[in-house]
Amino acid sequence: LIGFALSVVLTVIPFWIVLGEVEIHLWLALTIIFGLGAIQIIVHVIYFLHVTVKAEAGWQVMSLVFTGILLLIVLVNLGDDAPEQQHDARTRPDRTCARGEVSSTRRPVWVDVTILVLAAVMFASMIALGNWQMRRLAWKLDLIESVESRAYGDPVPAPQGAAPEYLRVFARGTFAHDQSLRIKAVTDLGPGYWIMTPLAGDDRTVWVNRGFVPNGLDQTAWDTPDGRLRVTGLIRLDQPGGTLLESNQPETGRWVSADLTEMSRAAGLENAQTAYFIDAEASDADRSWPRGGLTRLTFRNTHLVYALTWYAMAALFLVAMGYVVRGRFKATD
Repeated sequence: LIGFALSVVLTVIPFWIVLGEVEIHLWLALTIIFGLGAIQIIVHVIYFLHVTVKAEAGWQVMSLVFTGILLLIVLVNLGDDAPEQQHDARTRPDRTCARGEVSSTRRPVWVDVTILVLAAVMFASMIALGNWQMRRLAWKLDLIESVESRAYGDPVPAPQGAAPEYLRVFARGTFAHDQSLRIKAVTDLGPGYWIMTPLAGDDRTVWVNRGFVPNGLDQTAWDTPDGRLRVTGLIRLDQPGGTLLESNQPETGRWVSADLTEMSRAAGLENAQTAYFIDAEASDADRSWPRGGLTRLTFRNTHLVYALTWYAMAALFLVAMGYVVRGRFKATD
């Protein structure tokens, strides 16, 4: 409803400006119309296309923004009469306005300055985004190497303090099923929840992600093993606060990330490990719920492509702006 309401408002205002013959300066009218059009694009991207600004997909949003600004620059330049057209307008016999009136049709200086500032910001931003993607590439390669070296070895006892992520470990204890919490999740099995259950050991309690359950599954259908047992899985680090778009709400029991400190406080645990939790491996009964073994161990690595794209866009944009500036200087001769 929010997206629909915003779209209606952003559509009505430009129509009112154009059809209502509102008496404002032409450039102000164009600025308002193009500005509302850019906001309209953002509204559709967020509320209808559901494009996020996560690290893997944020470049798409930035590309849309830069494309909009580039189109604005192109349209503004198309709206400026070419030198030949201005010369014809001044010498055309049926033209009754004075020479000063013709020259006033040229766009104001502040528009040129705005275009140059936007162009400089866009060029610098494209280079910066290319550099950022190169740093992301180095981080992703280190992550892949770490996963390959840690996740497939023999399990080691879960450490007392901090531990490297994706290390394969085991822990012994008894599940406190009555203190389980649900964390919102979307997996290859569909939307649902991760089931986080405290595993009470001899000297501490470790949170265990027992696995995924789909929406609508009755809790009586969950597997709830009793007694002391051994849990094997991968170390995952604390995820405080929530996600980029949603926050945890401990007071209402709504969780979108594994904020171990807040989860322990909500469950009344005093000796819980809050540096990491364990993603449990798939159980022998691999068709039971919660479904373990869903830790994502393969990662898309397209950062080099993104970086080269940004650098190429910067180069082409620089050439295009050079052409525009050259044409502008010719127009003033």
